[in-house]
Amino acid sequence: MSTVEASKIIRDEDYYLQNAIFQVEDRLFKVPIRNFIQESEVFAAMFQLPQNPNSIVEGETDGKPIRLDGIRKEDFKQLLRVMYARAFAEEEKLTEGEWESVLVVAAHWEMDRFRHLAIKKLGPSFSTEPYKLVVMGREHNVDWLVSGILLLVLRKEPMGDQDVHKIGVPAVLNVSLIREWILQWKISHRDSTEWIFKRRPPTERLLLRSGRHSVLTENNR
Repeated sequence: MSTVEASKIIRDEDYYLQNAIFQVEDRLFKVPIRNFIQESEVFAAMFQLPQNPNSIVEGETDGKPIRLDGIRKEDFKQLLRVMYARAFAEEEKLTEGEWESVLVVAAHWEMDRFRHLAIKKLGPSFSTEPYKLVVMGREHNVDWLVSGILLLVLRKEPMGDQDVHKIGVPAVLNVSLIREWILQWKISHRDSTEWIFKRRPPTERLLLRSGRHSVLTENNR
């Protein structure tokens, strides 16, 4: 077997991976940085910053990790599970709460692909939970907000203290406002063919046309 002179050995441009050590709260994580650079402009810019060749580079040792403030270690860990999943089946193992963690961290670092993936995974489980649709839609700027408000509008029970506690006064007031608008719509259309034969209340499209969409999205933020 032939040997190669040490001076001629070079690092492969694709598969000589650089690792970095991150500190999140009291936990250290050592992972390849390639995924972070590919998925987030924030990290791409971070790792392009010039380093002092005469000192230990931040992220190379446990004693000098890259500190990531403003997030929880458990949220970061769920992001890593998705980022380094070996197969699609690995993603299926995440619980609803863990996907919420992915959504939080991905949004924090502008990782659009993982943010959209988390939204896609969470959508079906939130579809019948108006409180989660409102709260998560509002917190993470996802269009679940309107869907959640409309589910509450169509609910038979009146709005009460529990609703105020879960989604806040502005959202509850808007639900009541839209319910009143629907009632007025029914009264004004009671003689129309559509109302007499179909008994069909205003749809989301009608709410949007009436300008209620801006009320929903602006007043509930």
